[in-house]
Amino acid sequence: MAPFNGQPSRSEQIALALAPKVAGCLSIIGSIYIVFDIARRRQQKRSSFGTFERLLLGLSFCDILMSAGFFVSTWAMPTDTEFVWGAIGTTETCTIVGFMEQSSVAGIMYNGSLSIFYLLRIRYGWSAHKIERLAEQWLHIVPITFGISTMVAGLPLKLYNSGIFDCWIAPYPQGCKQSWQINEDDFHDDGTADFTICERGDNASLYQFAFDLIPKWLSIILATVNMVLIYFKVAEQESKSHSKSFNAVAAATAAAAAANNPEANATEYEEQKRTRKTPSMSTKLAVQSYLFVGAMYITYTPVIITRITEVVKGSVYYEMLLTISIAIPMQGFWNAFVYIRPRWIRERQETNSGCFTAMIHVFQKQTNDFDETNDTQEMSQPQQKEPQQFDENRSEPAGYHEENDALFIDQEMPSH
Repeated sequence: MAPFNGQPSRSEQIALALAPKVAGCLSIIGSIYIVFDIARRRQQKRSSFGTFERLLLGLSFCDILMSAGFFVSTWAMPTDTEFVWGAIGTTETCTIVGFMEQSSVAGIMYNGSLSIFYLLRIRYGWSAHKIERLAEQWLHIVPITFGISTMVAGLPLKLYNSGIFDCWIAPYPQGCKQSWQINEDDFHDDGTADFTICERGDNASLYQFAFDLIPKWLSIILATVNMVLIYFKVAEQESKSHSKSFNAVAAATAAAAAANNPEANATEYEEQKRTRKTPSMSTKLAVQSYLFVGAMYITYTPVIITRITEVVKGSVYYEMLLTISIAIPMQGFWNAFVYIRPRWIRERQETNSGCFTAMIHVFQKQTNDFDETNDTQEMSQPQQKEPQQFDENRSEPAGYHEENDALFIDQEMPSH
């Protein structure tokens, strides 16, 4: 790889223009699928959204907004933008797209909120209702407030300008010298200079760190720490569970041996093997949390590597830019795979079908369920629900079911 000089060839321009459009389209489809499926499931069960679902909806809406910006990408750039393929827009359209793409910071902060939710649910055993009462509002307030604040702040600061493959926080024109980079010695005695002063997006590189990169890195660190804490907690629970199961089976086996009953002995041995192979609900939830965070890693690790390379070497590589132009808009696509994974696994277990066939069956069932739900609603009148009663001595309100917090495992997790 050779250092990128900011002047891509014609073929490189086309690749950098098309890559985020394709990736953004896939991400939009994935996030819209999540939104509609959550709504469909709640409609079928005639219940309100749970905390996890609301967090995932927040993440998905942010991703739809960001991915739509990446889908437009070069089309929104002013027509006079150099070294960009497909620039047919204006400064105003570029500003709108940059505003949309800045929503990505709220999206990754929602990833941090999801990791906190999983931490409270799995490691500390908070009930779904306790999380809703004591923590959920902050899990929304932080990403929404910071995201909207930075999105709006970029408008009067004129930060949203053309980059190499999208409109975002960038100095304009490309290659201009920002205020923090200028020294008095850079000017000649007559006040002239051999560099171009930024017309828009002055100090954009600093705002990139303050408005986007640092919050994203902190969110990644937060999610990583939470996943480590969850891992050790689940490992401890599994160890205790296996130990109890082993002791119980060993005692039953000894009793069977004392009674000279080899058939019972074999049965207990098989039960021991089955128990060890069956993952607990905590383990299933933990795996889901790892995968959602993994989707975030896939999305933003290339960005971190590119930024570190830029700081250390003073330049980046075309291959790195192409990678991030694909990776960043793809999070909704990966989230959709993680979201549907539990149903896909269950379908494979129940039908003993292959990976692709099981995925098709899942989508077919969802389509049929959606049609049946619509037919049922047309034939029936909505029923009035009795208001829920809350007992202060209970961790959940009367009539509350953990299906609101099923995390799409489609099973209930017992409260601790």
